[in-house]
Amino acid sequence: MQPCENLETLAERVQQGDALAKKQLQDRLERHMGRIARRALARPGFAPAPGASSLGRKIQLTAQRLDPEGKTSPHLVRQVASNLCQTVVTRLWTGATEGLLHTMAT
Repeated sequence: MQPCENLETLAERVQQGDALAKKQLQDRLERHMGRIARRALARPGFAPAPGASSLGRKIQLTAQRLDPEGKTSPHLVRQVASNLCQTVVTRLWTGATEGLLHTMAT
């Protein structure tokens, strides 16, 4: 992977069936998604923040599914981030990509 290879280029490679790009894209997304998930889960019991984005709501729903008791931990944040990134990459891999990267970017 080139150091400056952007996410769109990686996504295109994933769509073409490049297994290495699949792993690289998931790794890159997870680095950022961890921070996003940590912020979205900062409220007690995964309570949605006023005006939460669709991504924020997905993070909260995923966390509730993984830990119904609503206890935020570093492990849960990593699980949520990994789960969401895996979903994105799998959808790219199987071709279900309509608007997905744009949704993740907003």
